[in-house]
Amino acid sequence: MNFIHKCLRYSQFLIVALMMFAVAILPRLPLGAENNKETQGSEANFRDLETGIYLYGQSSKPYEIGKEYILFEVTEEKLIGVLYMPHSSFSCFEGKTTENQLEMLVDHPYEDSFHDYAIALEETSPVASRSEQVKAPLQLKGYVPVEEINSNDRRMLATCQEKF
Repeated sequence: MNFIHKCLRYSQFLIVALMMFAVAILPRLPLGAENNKETQGSEANFRDLETGIYLYGQSSKPYEIGKEYILFEVTEEKLIGVLYMPHSSFSCFEGKTTENQLEMLVDHPYEDSFHDYAIALEETSPVASRSEQVKAPLQLKGYVPVEEINSNDRRMLATCQEKF
């Protein structure tokens, strides 16, 4: 049992360290920059994402140990989600998409604080549709879409929606 506790503590430390590393390296804009003239007009209204739930992972297989996953729901008003690694802690976030990145304000799981975090968006080819708009699917750099959303994913997302 002691071994299991040590492994859990190590995995929790690892996810926090990975998040801190990414925050230090990835370029980002403050989420409160709506009034900043440099960022006005650069938002694409959640990059024209349709209302719904999206799951991306470092693996296309759901719930793979050692891989990071990003689950979020887009509504007309908000983009709320969760960053997690299976069998570890998770972090809630509120976000938005801009021209070239998914910007997030992440709730630190162990402290009463928030941190900016961003993931670059990759160029994608537009998809033709019968509607008046041509939409380009969202592709997060280093992540692939995951088809299966399980009950634990939904539970974590519901927890995050209560926070934001």
